[in-house]
Amino acid sequence: MRVLQAYIFKEFRTNLLSALVIFTSLMFLMNLLKALGLGFSILQVASFMAHYIPYVLTWSIPMSVLTATVTTFSKFSETGELIAMQSGGIHALRLMKTLIITVFGLVIFSVYANATLIPESRMRLKDLQRSMGLELAMVLLTQRGEKVINLPPYTIYVDKVEGRTLHHVDIQAPLAGTTGISGHPERMLVMRAQSAQISTKGNRDIDLLMRDGHTAIVDSDLSATGVGIPLPPRVWFWEEGSISISGSVSKPDFLPPKDMTITQLRDQLHHLSAMKRTASTEEETNRIATEIHTRISLSLVSFVFVILGAPLGMLCRRANAVIAFGASLFLSLGLYYPLLLLGQTLGKRGFEPMLVMWAPNALFTVVGLMLFRLVVRS
Repeated sequence: MRVLQAYIFKEFRTNLLSALVIFTSLMFLMNLLKALGLGFSILQVASFMAHYIPYVLTWSIPMSVLTATVTTFSKFSETGELIAMQSGGIHALRLMKTLIITVFGLVIFSVYANATLIPESRMRLKDLQRSMGLELAMVLLTQRGEKVINLPPYTIYVDKVEGRTLHHVDIQAPLAGTTGISGHPERMLVMRAQSAQISTKGNRDIDLLMRDGHTAIVDSDLSATGVGIPLPPRVWFWEEGSISISGSVSKPDFLPPKDMTITQLRDQLHHLSAMKRTASTEEETNRIATEIHTRISLSLVSFVFVILGAPLGMLCRRANAVIAFGASLFLSLGLYYPLLLLGQTLGKRGFEPMLVMWAPNALFTVVGLMLFRLVVRS
């Protein structure tokens, strides 16, 4: 039995590494193209792509486990080795022992990554994006044409650029002190100018000297470009004013749930439970609880995919690598992940987060056990 387990492990390991390289490379390529499309150079993108590794792996590992499991057992079934093993009195479930032990290590990594590593990487990545975004903004602000530049917390709209002169500038930013409990700004500061002159201070600041414009405080849902600013609450007109956009990053007062570690999420959940029950606290409680259950269920889905993939591969007696790859894509990208995203939406809208976020895992586990029953009977 030890020799047989070593043989199964070798076959599974080879298929797992191959699938992991394929899925991880595809996801990296998608993020790479997105970053390049924003205007960053290859060297700039390469400097922060490493921070995507934990995030990408937590999604590519379950897909790779499913693909490797289906491929491994479909080969055993096709070559007749599976029949030989069962004829020797070895139950189909015993063949999964090595796979479960191997996947256990991947699950431990996924739990740690989703709980701590990914939120910390997201924060470091935002710091890098902020610094590099300032460099990109300086390039875009000196290029001719109409443009929209996102440089958090500012969003800059420019109609025309001539050298270092911007025409019809619109700058929007969340108004400090008006952030709601969910972290979304309730009011926006909008600055509009007929023209602005660009100057720089070192590598981490951009100064805009703006002329002939006004500043207004508006509701955040009315501040989008193309929507007219409503009449006051407060509007100031001026002939000349300046704004300095800094590349330095200060720690935000509020972290969105995706940027929190599991410990921070749990502390926030306890804090909300001690507060007076209102519509806002109820909404935020659902958001936090949904995020916690999303991370845990996603970390453990590799176990579920082993339970589903093994009998599926045993039943596909003539399956090949292409069919296994396609089946894995359909089950993960076509079914599981959409159900997970649906659960997130329902959880944030008031449905029980634990129920909706664990339903996909439960469903796929039940289907896998039913397929095992079919394999044993056949």
